[in-house]
This record gives sequence, C-alpha cells and structure tokens, in this order.
Amino acid sequence: MRLLKALTSFSILGLCILSISCAPSRTGRIKADDEADLVGDRAAGTVVYRQVIDEGLKSLSEKYRAGQRGNPSFTKIKVAFLGVENKGTQPIGPWRHQINDIINLAVNDSQDFQDLAFDEFIKPALDAVRVRKDQLVLPANQEALSRELRKNGATVDALLFANLTEGVTSAGRVSQSDYRLTFKLIPIVGDQAGTQLIAAGDIKKEYTR
Repeated sequence: MRLLKALTSFSILGLCILSISCAPSRTGRIKADDEADLVGDRAAGTVVYRQVIDEGLKSLSEKYRAGQRGNPSFTKIKVAFLGVENKGTQPIGPWRHQINDIINLAVNDSQDFQDLAFDEFIKPALDAVRVRKDQLVLPANQEALSRELRKNGATVDALLFANLTEGVTSAGRVSQSDYRLTFKLIPIVGDQAGTQLIAAGDIKKEYTR
C-alpha cells in the first residue's frame, strides 16, 4: 500500500513537472518601423483603427477645404475634439485612449484644424455648465460652452465628434466586419454656425473561426 501511494505521488509530481516544462513559452520583440502591423484574429486592432482614422480625417480636410475655396481669410480653425464614441459590438477597451491620442495628433498636424486640449479646457467647461457631450448638438448648449471657455481664456470655432460603428455579415465559419469611423464637424461661430460637415473612413475585415 505504501509503495502504491509512493508511486502515485511520484507519477503526479512527474506529470506536473512535465506539464510545466511543455508549456509554451511567451516571447516578445520590437518591430521595425517598416514592418507591417499584426492583423489580429479576434478584434479590430491597429490596422483597422489607423486606416479609418487616416481616411476619415483626410476626407474631412478635403471637404472643409472645398467649402473654403475663394475665402481670402482662410485659416486654421480651432476645434474641440470630444473623443471617440464606440457604437459597435466590439468593446475597444484601452484602445479608446490611443484612438483619441492619434486623432488629437492628426488634427494638430493637419493644415486645417487646431485641437483645443480636452482635459485642460473642454472637460472642465462641460462640467461647469453641466452639459453632456451628446447634448452639444443644441445651440443653447454650444453657446454655454463657448461662454465658459472664454472665461478661461480659450475659444473654439467648431466641435468635432467621432463615432465608431461596426456591421457584421456571417456565412458559416467566416464573418466580415465592416468598420466605419464617422467624423462630424459642427461650426459654432460665424455664418456657418449650426451646419455640419460629415466624413468617414471605412475598412472591411474578415474573420474565420
């Protein structure tokens, strides 16, 4: 009996050691700038987000410039980017912060727009006037935000919204997700106040289960 218990214990110990030694090891490496980004098999990821951001903002700039042709006083306008809203089925989690950062940088690097810092100016102003971001489509709330910003020495010419959506088509083990990032630019001062300029970036991604 003692011999059987000893052999059983030894066998269990051996299996534990074997399972640990056979477990796949994880490695990491730094990728070169000219290497292609990894395309994930479960969610949108880097390629999707960067493409829809680049395409959407490029389209927005082109539409804005087209509307300013012949305007001798054409200059950069100061926009309040209000952050991306995820309306798709896939959670974006920590990606939300990076998407917002990428859009902020792209807006400031453009020839058409200058972004007013959200955390330093926009959010405190929204908190002070007790207005949610989705309520800024109302002219009265836009004016309240502008007044509060002016109190703090800041001005804004337009609001910039961004909505991420996703449509899914499935066929057996294969599915396709159509991702769209829609930008909506709403001027709140000048003769174009109350109008809106809409542009979007699109990408299709296939998944196989």
